[in-house]
Formats: sequence, C-alpha cells, structure tokens
Amino acid sequence: MGAEAVALQLDVGLVGLPNDIGTVIANVLSDEMGWINAQRVEASGGVHI
Repeated sequence: MGAEAVALQLDVGLVGLPNDIGTVIANVLSDEMGWINAQRVEASGGVHI
C-alpha cells in the first residue's frame, strides 16, 4: 500500500514523516510537560479514531 492510499485512511489526510513524530516526542519530553506522566500519546494521524 502506497503513502497516498494510507493518507486516505487518516483523519489528517497525510502520512507522518520522521520530523512530524520527532516534534511530538520533543514536546512530550520538554520541561513544559513536566506534569504529564504515565500517559500513552498516539501519534498516528488518527488512523484508529
């Protein structure tokens, strides 16, 4: 299945690239997110919503 076919299945309409996921990880690990713990953060583009 190609990237375009996958993108059609996602709520955001595009396939995530490494930089997209890296931004999510960097934000979760930032000092500003110090009060977030024991959470599952799914960076899937809404594939299972």
